[in-house]
Amino acid sequence: MKNIFTKYLMLPILIFSCSNESIDIEIEPNNPQLKNYIFRTYNVTTSPNTIILERSFNLDDDRIINSTNTSSLTTDETTAEYEYSNNRISRISQYINGTIVSIKNFSYNVNGNLIEYQKENIDNSQSSFYTKIVFTHTADTIFGVSKGSQDGINFDTDLATTKIVLDANKNKTYQEIYTFNNNQTSYTNYTYDSNNNMIISNEFKDLNGTFFPTLSFTYAYESTINTLGKIYEETFGRATLMLLNQHRELNTSAINYYNAKYIATNCFESVTTNFFGNSLSAEFESDSNSENYSTYSNYSTLDSGSLIARFSYDYIFE
Repeated sequence: MKNIFTKYLMLPILIFSCSNESIDIEIEPNNPQLKNYIFRTYNVTTSPNTIILERSFNLDDDRIINSTNTSSLTTDETTAEYEYSNNRISRISQYINGTIVSIKNFSYNVNGNLIEYQKENIDNSQSSFYTKIVFTHTADTIFGVSKGSQDGINFDTDLATTKIVLDANKNKTYQEIYTFNNNQTSYTNYTYDSNNNMIISNEFKDLNGTFFPTLSFTYAYESTINTLGKIYEETFGRATLMLLNQHRELNTSAINYYNAKYIATNCFESVTTNFFGNSLSAEFESDSNSENYSTYSNYSTLDSGSLIARFSYDYIFE
């Protein structure tokens, strides 16, 4: 079980996007405003735990405008700049020690639906690599086609196709992905509560023409408002969060990274998954302010009661 679990901790998942509308959770003007949040990962073999990585995000009107990343594992400084056009995210530029290393561009139609996402990974000593996803919107389904390119002009490498269904609240209820590198199709069904919190996700993968269940999650929530969810809805819009993985600080779909937290209205109380088996478990804790917004959230993964992974968020209100 541990070998299978480790495989899924590192499994990259290609996710797409469609629209950039958001379901706003307003903070009253007279209340303290969000100015910054800090994400940290920890070395859990030390007592007390020591910080491995710290990424600080600056906010304006609850949206991310830039970030700075420091790590005990390297002297490099990673920064990012977020740009907006017509009140929608339009570009994210990432730098290492002041040298640009990636650019992400977002394009929309007149209805505010994302019609193209393009990322350029820049290698200043070699050639860059480009990824482009083009979206077609129909009445009940969004179709995406992902291709790769070496020059940013000829996108002739097939990567994946997808079908996505969103409900009236911009919650993703169904996603089907075909990946060309392994000729495999997978689909996932999602269920939400009345607060737009994801409560169930069930993934199935094709094996010789038959779909088998591979990964399931069940979530429960407390009443505290999830500040992280508010920040990322304001930054990307709910539909983009459902369908594009731009929000992940570590760019990972690891099981014990609990990516549903980015789209959750409330803070986690518990998470269970079939890949945890009998020994692995999750623990969550959060503090809140007088308006019931989380000011601190901690996420821990344990194996037979022993801590094996941990990360946290601090939210600064002024």
